[in-house]
Amino acid sequence: MSLLTVLLLGVVVFPSASFGQTLTDDARQALTEVQRTLDATWRLCANAAGQKFLVTKVVMPEVKPNPFAPVLTPPDAPKQGDTPGYYQLGLYANNLPKITHGPMALTDADRRNGIEVGYSAALSIPAWRTFDVRSGRWSAWQTGQAREKGRVKFADFTVSRRNGRWAVEDHRYYVHTSGQLAVPSCQEIPAG
Repeated sequence: MSLLTVLLLGVVVFPSASFGQTLTDDARQALTEVQRTLDATWRLCANAAGQKFLVTKVVMPEVKPNPFAPVLTPPDAPKQGDTPGYYQLGLYANNLPKITHGPMALTDADRRNGIEVGYSAALSIPAWRTFDVRSGRWSAWQTGQAREKGRVKFADFTVSRRNGRWAVEDHRYYVHTSGQLAVPSCQEIPAG
């Protein structure tokens, strides 16, 4: 069984410039859409030291019966809706998603499909750790591979305006974020 998790991130608030970038109105709107995507599964919380984090949890999905094979579930397995583990991601003080590409060059097909402008955005983190509910302990902090020490790629977002409406077309999380994400309460995040 894979460890399911909750991810803790630092505050994501978009200023007029992200990491020294001068942002156009379209780029600002693209980052606003990234924020909406994060808000759909993350909640802003603070730890005892006052450090702010965004938190999400992975919950056990509903297992639908299979008429051709019984579902074999160990007696101590987490049940639907349970949270069997957590992730915590550390962030820099001003850790914000930033525009990495854009406005992107559009193809004839893009234009015919109503795409007016597009951007890519990314978010990197310095470290993460996991919490195993069964053992009741956090793991040691991890900093990724040698080439990414202090700048672990956490997420990429592709954002576009299609027929006048902005939307995140695609997003990928790179740090162990498989599973069904749900917005947690701040009180349920384990201390430590």
